[in-house]
Amino acid sequence: MRILLSVLVVLASAFFVVKGANRQSPAESLKAAPLRKLEAPLKRVEPEQLAALPAPVRKWMEWSGISGREEIRSVYAKQTGRMKLKPGQEKWMASEAWQYTTSDPPGFIWKVKMKMGNGLSVTGKDVFQEGKAEMRIKMAGLVPMATTRGNPKADQSSLQRYLMELSGFPSAALSRYVEWHAIDDRTAEATMAYNWIKGRATFHFGEGGELLKVTAMRFKDSDEHAELVPCTAHIRAYRTMDGIRTPSELGVTWDLAEGPFTWYEFTMEDVAFNVKKPAGF
Repeated sequence: MRILLSVLVVLASAFFVVKGANRQSPAESLKAAPLRKLEAPLKRVEPEQLAALPAPVRKWMEWSGISGREEIRSVYAKQTGRMKLKPGQEKWMASEAWQYTTSDPPGFIWKVKMKMGNGLSVTGKDVFQEGKAEMRIKMAGLVPMATTRGNPKADQSSLQRYLMELSGFPSAALSRYVEWHAIDDRTAEATMAYNWIKGRATFHFGEGGELLKVTAMRFKDSDEHAELVPCTAHIRAYRTMDGIRTPSELGVTWDLAEGPFTWYEFTMEDVAFNVKKPAGF
């Protein structure tokens, strides 16, 4: 996602403005898309499955309420939030996004619309499928401006993002692609190997088992000079849906040499579990 926003910085400094078209944005059209439940039988998460996990991960899973409930194979949610494109930027920019995430195969599709002032809007699409990342940028949702694909650093960063977002559907912790290793009684590391790339993220838990934050090393950009930078997803609030506790408010921060830079804050809305990919995605 951050690599995609690096492209937005360039677009924001362009010497032209494309006015928004009088049509539905991707986010608006997706909001109206009907959702259909997955047809495949869903297994229940059994207590015996949790017993094999490291203690802090097992405690989190139990705290989440997933034990005894149907596994979550997909999550579809709206994100309402705000973004900053660079450190030192004072004004936040409103954003609206929709994301569809699956556990097997691991992947996500993220579509965002951001208002950049002066009547300018930018839409983006960030995809991680089959271990490959693809990012597209359009001005006003119409004019193609940039595409990133076939970039190993983007692939790696997208896998790291996927790992960090396991908090959104706890049963994914039992994925055959993920291995867990306890660091101490409140910290565990998740490693993931998928096709030709590998990643790892560290999960930090509270005393009661709640997940507080997830940290990972990610590429901040995708060019040849891009370096790995610590990235942290802070979970600020939870909600209970279908008996399962999942994050509802989050903030994402880059830990830069000059200090922390929180560039994205958002609220999860209209969350739906175990639904098919909506039309339009």
